[in-house]
Amino acid sequence: MILGIDASNLRAGGGITHLLHLLRVAEPQQHGIDRVIVWGGRNPLEVLPQQDWLDLREEWELNRPLPKRLWWQQTKLGDLAREECDLLFVPGGLYLGDFRPYVTMFQNMQIFETSELNRERFFGKEWLRLRCCMWLKARPFAKRPD
Repeated sequence: MILGIDASNLRAGGGITHLLHLLRVAEPQQHGIDRVIVWGGRNPLEVLPQQDWLDLREEWELNRPLPKRLWWQQTKLGDLAREECDLLFVPGGLYLGDFRPYVTMFQNMQIFETSELNRERFFGKEWLRLRCCMWLKARPFAKRPD
């Protein structure tokens, strides 16, 4: 099996650290995984470990602002994954692409806290940002018709 990892949404901080620690202790062969491909920008890839089973691929679009990264995820990641992967892991929690099957997760539950949302001015910039994040991050977890 070949596992693909979408690191397009990981730019700095906790997301990169989490992926780094996962890959440091990973023993993919013990779980039937022959190879792991990570697609990301420069920031996450330069700190990830070098392993013979790990294929780090820098995509230049992923060094650009969020709209460009989302566009890449929606238009290119699916094709790349279909060519080479059996499963896609999205640790950043935001997945809008069409490749299946995928597994996603996120650790920032703060965006789902009503009290946090209510601290912001109604329809202010931060309130809208949090609402958009909440909707986008919940979307991959919604039940989709087969």
